[in-house]
Amino acid sequence: MEPAQARTRRDVRRGARRNRRGRAHPDRSRVGLPPIRRAYEEPRCGSRSAARRGHRRGTALPIRGPSARRLRLARSRNGQLPGLRRLGRALPEPADLRRDAGGRRGAFRRRAGGPLVIRVGLVGVGHWGPNVVRSFESGGRAEVKWICDLDDAALARMAGRHSGKTTKDFSDLLGDSDIDAIAIATPVPTHFKLATAALEAGKHVLCEKPLTWTADECRQLIATAEKHDRRLMVGHVFEYNASIRALKDLIDSGELGEIQYMSFARTNLGPVRTDVNALWDLASHDISIMNYFLGASPLDVTARGHAWLNEGIEDAVFATFRFATGALAHVEVSWLNPRKVRLITVVGDKKMAVWDDLALQHPIQVFDRHVELPEVTGTFLEHKTAVVDGGVFLPSVRLNQPLAAECDHFLDCVENGTRPQTDGENGLRVVLALEAATKSMAEGSIVTPIPDA
Repeated sequence: MEPAQARTRRDVRRGARRNRRGRAHPDRSRVGLPPIRRAYEEPRCGSRSAARRGHRRGTALPIRGPSARRLRLARSRNGQLPGLRRLGRALPEPADLRRDAGGRRGAFRRRAGGPLVIRVGLVGVGHWGPNVVRSFESGGRAEVKWICDLDDAALARMAGRHSGKTTKDFSDLLGDSDIDAIAIATPVPTHFKLATAALEAGKHVLCEKPLTWTADECRQLIATAEKHDRRLMVGHVFEYNASIRALKDLIDSGELGEIQYMSFARTNLGPVRTDVNALWDLASHDISIMNYFLGASPLDVTARGHAWLNEGIEDAVFATFRFATGALAHVEVSWLNPRKVRLITVVGDKKMAVWDDLALQHPIQVFDRHVELPEVTGTFLEHKTAVVDGGVFLPSVRLNQPLAAECDHFLDCVENGTRPQTDGENGLRVVLALEAATKSMAEGSIVTPIPDA
């Protein structure tokens, strides 16, 4: 190669590097080289590059190999699956909910040219409370006027981020006539006292789960809310999760057939609680979900747990609930586990479904698999079962922000005087199951009946 030509090629390579940094490159045509393809030009359309280009545009990559024959991606139109109605049902409209007498409509403030604004006070800004504040404020329908906590440092952090007043005295919230509702995100043993005081002061209440420490306290709160005509709602947030609602649609539609059993796994390494055990902290979610799925409460439960970190506070609990239909629901919860798992398996006699809260793109997988029993004619071979495998179906679910949906539903109920989906009775049914599981653990895992609400 001639020295002049070598220098020209070297200059071209340097120009290409400058081009990647946003600078112009020299004209390669002068030395007889093909032009450099600029970033905005279409790539040459080989089969592989075309597939990748389609993937960047949001279409699926082609799947090769034997395993692809069992995988079918859902093709939906406006969330509609073949043979099913829309997945992920919307929250009930106010007109569809039962209206309580004497709803205080028209008592809220209206921003200029905007919607009604409901003023909220929040007590408890530890782990979960700041999320509740953001969810209320993000929708533009609520103003968090008061933030209450006993921790000065927590209040200082909130004061720097939000315009609401801060206080260590809960009576400041109770005595403010402008406050319409109070959200409670404090440890469970304080729920009953705080919620009772708020209801008696004429405030609507959104209380984090579980509602109270005992079923008797739940019943008292329900009676107090009815006496003062206030809305009482429990923060069972997964009932407002779009993918959980989509899975309930699959169950209700009969797509899975008769439900035989469900399995719930909710584990992680921390956060470790000292006010409640893993059953009351984590399994309260799963009990709420299983009741929601089947539209009923379980009949009985057997449970076992163990405490390794703090005496008397179980770090891992395993419980099995039985429903009147014969369906079983097994729950595994732990904050002493190396893996974060949020998994639900629902097994029907037609199909099976898996929900994974950590799978953001496709949280639900539907397995077209079941077992068929042949007719018995007397020979041994004909007693063998037949496994039917129709592949895996990935429904398209429009995801949401569950806590924001929960807070928005609460505001709807406050404004329109309607009963919340996760009302006090919903919270009572969860606490009754938690109490029965606690008794079973204390008495050697005996089968313990769950009383009716």
